[in-house]
Amino acid sequence: MNTIVKIDCDLVAASMSGSIGFFEQLALDPNDVVLDLRSAVNLDGSGLGALLHVFKRKRAHGATLSLVNVSGQPRQILNELKVLALLEYRGDANGIESKRRATTLSTTALPKLPGNTAVPTR
Repeated sequence: MNTIVKIDCDLVAASMSGSIGFFEQLALDPNDVVLDLRSAVNLDGSGLGALLHVFKRKRAHGATLSLVNVSGQPRQILNELKVLALLEYRGDANGIESKRRATTLSTTALPKLPGNTAVPTR
């Protein structure tokens, strides 16, 4: 099963203040996690660190972190640092729910990252 999360903000220090709990919950979620970065226009070291933290925790527990809809500056940085080659990049999220049954994170179970919403999967 996948947990699909739509990130509706930039992954930069200023917009991620107080979001450590959010990414820790993603890391601890037993399902494979798919992050939809369609709305993330900027990525800095804080955002990269959060992605890599979740990736390493997922891998240690036999699950995966996948990214979809990565473009612009975030894609350029992730490509230059060879992170897209490390993570599972699925391109466009269209039809991802049909590949595997998906669930969404409960918005009451996680600290809310400003602007984040779960992708409806049903």
